[in-house]
Amino acid sequence: MKREPRLQLVALKPNAAEVWTGVALFALLVSALLLFLPKGPVLAGAISHQDTDADGLTDAQEQILNTNQVQVDSDGDGYSDAEEFARHSSPTHPLSTPLPSTVDIALSARGDSDRLVVVFAAYIGMLQPSEVNFSMGALLGSRVSNIPAWYFMREAWMTSTPAAVPGTSIVIVEMSLPPHFVHALGNVSLFGVLEDSNTGAALAADVIDIGSANGVVFMRSPVIMMRSAQQVGGTGVPLAGSVYLPIPPGGDGDIPLSWTPGQVCYQKTQAVGAGGGVITHEVVEAECRDGWDAYCKMDCSGSVGSTFNTLDPAVLVGG
Repeated sequence: MKREPRLQLVALKPNAAEVWTGVALFALLVSALLLFLPKGPVLAGAISHQDTDADGLTDAQEQILNTNQVQVDSDGDGYSDAEEFARHSSPTHPLSTPLPSTVDIALSARGDSDRLVVVFAAYIGMLQPSEVNFSMGALLGSRVSNIPAWYFMREAWMTSTPAAVPGTSIVIVEMSLPPHFVHALGNVSLFGVLEDSNTGAALAADVIDIGSANGVVFMRSPVIMMRSAQQVGGTGVPLAGSVYLPIPPGGDGDIPLSWTPGQVCYQKTQAVGAGGGVITHEVVEAECRDGWDAYCKMDCSGSVGSTFNTLDPAVLVGG
């Protein structure tokens, strides 16, 4: 699969081809976006990058990940929250630690003012930031499209922090996208790819699913990252499935009054189709669950039988 253009961590040099790629991609969405563009001026301050514990994850993002904002290693297992997030182990479960790897990448998102902030956390091992590139794209319906670096890096912010093994590090990159295209399309899978800057080879990839329900932007999040099974009434074994985690750009004030606070919409899904790296999932169970600093949408149970598409990250790296 071809993924161009790329973002080099040390420099951003958009060319004419990148510009036209972006124009073509977003021209397809203009008619839909016009229905959702805010009326009048939008007053948005700078994205907050306060990081109280200096672990590389901002306080606002730690709220989304349910990690401790004043403790580098929330579960005390010897790996920072940022490293566990980047390497796909749970930063809130001490028995969940990273598997051996040379590089890895994880994506997340949150709302901020009138923006959707997308977060890349890359474990680059012994590599230097100048030796890797980022690229980003989206699954729009059943079509995979690249998002040009000049577009998603307009408000980019980057930091790096040491990993557990001496000489290794994690790079955190945050960028923003307008939430209007999520409302227009309903569901969007965003992908990020970490590449070798010399060869262009894909080293690691990850995908997050962003959606819109009743005008609220949400992220489909794995349960194990957010809560233990004991906290939602289970036996101590992490639950399979995912949750609708509301991340409205405007804050909790954008959530309808009909949504139940202190709960989250929990879903179990199963794959019902696959082709070309696109996996179709069907929701087979859905209910509101207690014990969450979130909200459950009123029609949560009604999502049973619905389907959504997502990307297989393995395909993005040639797997």
